[in-house]
Amino acid sequence: MDDSVRALRAQYGGTLPGPVEALPAPHRRDLAAVLDQARSRQQRELQESTDASLAALPKPLRALIRKALGL
Repeated sequence: MDDSVRALRAQYGGTLPGPVEALPAPHRRDLAAVLDQARSRQQRELQESTDASLAALPKPLRALIRKALGL
């Protein structure tokens, strides 16, 4: 098993679908890179939207809401 399969399994969280494992190694590496970029972008956008939502709240409530959300 090469590094591209390990990387994809780690990102996928388990066994990969057969067609994905059947991809040539360069395509698996590309897929792993694209998925990594997508997760990074998703995490950044979620953080930005959370911050924007909290900014709409009155200041005295922000700390309470952050604590309640576990942020």
